Amino acid sequence: MPRCYSVTDIARALDEHSPAILQFIGHGSSKGLCFENVVGRAQMVDKMPLAKLLHNQKGLKLVILNACYSHDQAQSLADSVGHVIGREGPIQDIDAINFSTDFFTALRHGRTFEESFGRAKAAVQLQTTALSPHFLKARSEKEIAHQSQDQISQSNLPGDDGYP
Repeated sequence: MPRCYSVTDIARALDEHSPAILQFIGHGSSKGLCFENVVGRAQMVDKMPLAKLLHNQKGLKLVILNACYSHDQAQSLADSVGHVIGREGPIQDIDAINFSTDFFTALRHGRTFEESFGRAKAAVQLQTTALSPHFLKARSEKEIAHQSQDQISQSNLPGDDGYP
């Protein structure tokens, strides 16, 4: 798949190549991931537009968000994509590169996504303590329905609406 710089580039590449794995390597913050806008300037993209873009993308099994503060973005994608890797805090460029190298090496040797993640995380943690990646999997429809019911039940508890 070619290098992509804007959300539009990603959409085009997804349509043309239908990848099983999409890896974002770039900058992130608590506000989202950084892409280029139409005039080539940095633009933070909130988690929802990317989640909508990737929702029901045929063949996509794993998204790797190799960017600082990408955990919330990863969480928003997990149920749509199936498997997502993101991180809570900052990451040095060299650690991100090493993580990707170790992850894809393990994958090429027949390991599952989760096994490859564990292998890459362990390998990089031997070199640094600043790595905080998380592997997220989609919840089953039953789990989603159960959580939704719990949220409805909790929202009806006395005192939760600000009144005694």
